[in-house]
Amino acid sequence: MLKSYQAACKTITYNNGGEFAGHQSSVRELGCNIYFAKPYHSWERGLSEITNGPLRRFFQKG
Repeated sequence: MLKSYQAACKTITYNNGGEFAGHQSSVRELGCNIYFAKPYHSWERGLSEITNGPLRRFFQKG
């Protein structure tokens, strides 16, 4: 899915979820560095937190 962005892709930061167990194939296909965020360190995943902040304010829990 990210193959078309290969030239712009320098690093990817993943969560520690099981859905990223196949991260080695991303390294081979894209040739970029892969990092894993530490548990409970949401600031290490910048774009997702920048996106989630306004969504959380707009869509309240419940």
